[in-house]
Amino acid sequence: MMNLKKANLLNKKISAIIPARGGSKGIPRKNIKLLKDHPLLAYTIAACKMSKNIDRVIVSTEDEEIASIALRYGAACGPLRLCGIQR
Repeated sequence: MMNLKKANLLNKKISAIIPARGGSKGIPRKNIKLLKDHPLLAYTIAACKMSKNIDRVIVSTEDEEIASIALRYGAACGPLRLCGIQR
């Protein structure tokens, strides 16, 4: 018989949030660089989707191209976030 704590954990909805910035000082645009025909971000989304514990995958980004790729590979994408405040 399953204990109550374990049963409650199984009923919870779990979302994975993937932060994906468009700018990078080390490798510019690394999230959309192709690795064996797919953008790097696609592999992170796929790993989350394969998990039996994750119900929803959300990509958080300020970049429209990254948001488009996230949607194409089955992740949800909220409104584009602001990175920094311009003065």
